[in-house]
Amino acid sequence: MLAPTQTVFGWTIYVDRYPKCPITAKPSDPDTRRGDAAAGRVLMGPLPERWLVLASQLPGKALAIGLCLWKVARMTKRMQVRIGSDVVGYWGIGRMPKARALQALRKAGLIRIEQERGKFGFVTILPTE
Repeated sequence: MLAPTQTVFGWTIYVDRYPKCPITAKPSDPDTRRGDAAAGRVLMGPLPERWLVLASQLPGKALAIGLCLWKVARMTKRMQVRIGSDVVGYWGIGRMPKARALQALRKAGLIRIEQERGKFGFVTILPTE
C-alpha cells in the first residue's frame, strides 16, 4: 500500500507514518512546457549564508547535498527531513557520494543524522553560530 502523496512545486511529497518525520520528498516529472518556478526547479530561500559558506568548504558533493536538504526542508516546512537516493539522484548524485557528503556535513556540525537500520536516516539541519 502506498503512502498518501501530494505534489508541491513539481515534487511528490510522501506522507509517512513515522512520528519523527512524517514527510519525505521525491522529485516528480517536471513539465517542460512551464517555467522553472512553476515546475519546482527553484531553490526556496532565504538560506543562511554562514551555513552555505561552511558547506562549500567541505569536500565532494557536500554543498549539493546541503542545498538538496534545504530545498526539501523549505518544501516540507520542517528542519528534520528524510532524504532518499531518488531525491539526490534527480540532482545527479549517487548513493555513495550522498553518504560521504552527509558524513562530511555531520562532522562539520551542520546536520545531525538519526539512522534506523534498513531505512533512510532522518537528517536535521542544525543552525550555525
